[in-house]
Amino acid sequence: MARAKFSHLLGNAFLHIAIPVVLNTFGRLNTTWAKRSARLLGFLVRFCYRPGVRLVRENLAIAFPEKTAAEREKLLRQNFYHLMWVGIDFLRLLRHPDRLEEMLENPHEDLKAELPSQGVLCLPHLGSWEVLAQSICLSYPRCAAVAAVFDYEILNRTLARSRSYRGLKLIPRQGAVRGCLEALDQGYCIGTLIDQNLSPRHGGVFVDFFGLPATASPLPALLHRRTGIPLVSGACVHLPNGKYRFLRKNLTIPQEATDAQITQSIISANEELIRQYPEQYIWMYRRWSVIPEDASPEMAARYPAYAKVKPSRKFRK
Repeated sequence: MARAKFSHLLGNAFLHIAIPVVLNTFGRLNTTWAKRSARLLGFLVRFCYRPGVRLVRENLAIAFPEKTAAEREKLLRQNFYHLMWVGIDFLRLLRHPDRLEEMLENPHEDLKAELPSQGVLCLPHLGSWEVLAQSICLSYPRCAAVAAVFDYEILNRTLARSRSYRGLKLIPRQGAVRGCLEALDQGYCIGTLIDQNLSPRHGGVFVDFFGLPATASPLPALLHRRTGIPLVSGACVHLPNGKYRFLRKNLTIPQEATDAQITQSIISANEELIRQYPEQYIWMYRRWSVIPEDASPEMAARYPAYAKVKPSRKFRK
């Protein structure tokens, strides 16, 4: 207990120093220098963080078995570059939230023309969800997002200050069902990152993701089933000129669909977006970490080395 408390105090002290330094270093960069810095940082991270490189290689081999090893290596290099570029843009936006409109390809686009008047936006970790979280507020004043709460208060305050700059309401991930239902009842649109591992013990369901079962949260499906609120798949992708473009797809859900079937529809729509911009997805994440208990030996052999068998619901295509 004492060691954990000391580690927390040490981490908190480090963040009090590191956050201002990082924001002042990268938050001031213009687009040209952000791009150059991203190339340098991408190279350094690839060179220094070998476990991360191995993880990306494993995931790309699962997602794109049809590509050659050389093609996947090129995609790996592009992935680290875009990850650094989007990260720097997040710091730029964190320091100067008023920069948002200059980052967007079409900042005055009226999203209401293509999005429902109220809905649940189901996002993959593609492009910049931080830019999207603020840009959606330009068309929808009453927006809320499910957000993680970190152990360090200074980190929570810094992120919340930027994210709520245009009125975005933050819903803690713990107790998200109740928070989302209350927000929907008040007329808010909800945004949530859907492609995160959720243990089957905590309600996660298995869905097909790039041809292999992975766990996902049924939260959007539950919200849709209880309220009838439309579901939208979307992402804010990075363009070569440094601007961001919002992609979206309204989902059609059969009335009799189960939570697992609805979740599969969401993940399938997200996969379509990822396949368009594979270099911008967060492949440095243990996406296939849970092997279904009833997986055949052939299916289990396709999982990466980091995957483990955990109690799970049966996988259905």
